[in-house]
Amino acid sequence: MRKSVKILTATVCSAFVIAGFGVGTYLYTLPKLVSSAWLNKVAVKEATEFLKADLSIKNPKLATSLSPNIGFTLEELTLTKNNKQILALNNLDTEFSFKDILAKRIIVKKLLADNIFVNTSDLMAILPQTEQKEENKEEKEDEFITEINEIDNNNVKDDGTSISDSNKSDLESHNTS
Repeated sequence: MRKSVKILTATVCSAFVIAGFGVGTYLYTLPKLVSSAWLNKVAVKEATEFLKADLSIKNPKLATSLSPNIGFTLEELTLTKNNKQILALNNLDTEFSFKDILAKRIIVKKLLADNIFVNTSDLMAILPQTEQKEENKEEKEDEFITEINEIDNNNVKDDGTSISDSNKSDLESHNTS
């Protein structure tokens, strides 16, 4: 009986150490890694090679907690090609919930930005083209549910058409789930 108690104690202690390591990595290491200059350089390099365009990311931050929510903010993200701006995000602040991830749903709890500019024609041109397969509609049930959406100074450009300086109240949506 004494030997089985020692094995049980060792197993329980090992489980706590492994769980503690996982929680510590998720709560502390992952946000530090996302904010690191090293990962920023790697992401910019990979995106530049993949898209054949220049990417700039300033001050990305990830916030994790014991809840299934993850927050992500960044000061500025720009994508340019041949000195032509394709994408610009200023003061992006988002929060996602992975509560229903097993049901193939990601809930967008917060999506805020001071300024968003997207030249959709140029963006679509630099993205790799893939073959379109006919998919089963049941497989495409991934849902995005938004609770708060605000965009100030919204700019969307597609083939010469643009929407700019929209009223914040026109673009604001609260709890549409």
